[in-house]
Amino acid sequence: MIIENGPEPVEGRSQPLHPKNNAIGSKATIYGKELWIEYDDAIDIAEGEKVTLMKWGNATVSKKVVEGKNVSLWATVDEEDKDFKKTKKITWLCADPNTTVEIKLVEFGHLIDKAKIEENDDVEKLVNKNSKIE
Repeated sequence: MIIENGPEPVEGRSQPLHPKNNAIGSKATIYGKELWIEYDDAIDIAEGEKVTLMKWGNATVSKKVVEGKNVSLWATVDEEDKDFKKTKKITWLCADPNTTVEIKLVEFGHLIDKAKIEENDDVEKLVNKNSKIE
């Protein structure tokens, strides 16, 4: 999503960790002209639609281009518009290579494929050799 009136260069702003309890603390959120949003959100948004960018404000989409599995949206944010009812709520990340990092998710499954090992079971045949997924 391209935010036509987004800040350039990117900027960091402090946002509360919880909207109703400032005592919990705050975090830095990076704002810029180019955002990443979920594909499923992007494909459902129509030209002319108003959506809420979480922790930023309402944005009106002026243009949508779909090329295969790529969806590009152009929008303008109105931070003064506080009417969040009846809008799709969109989570986003600033697409700035200097403030984002690549991560690897690792998930571990069960090491043994059987819930209860019996006395005559061959334990080597019950071992899950693919218990780690990246």
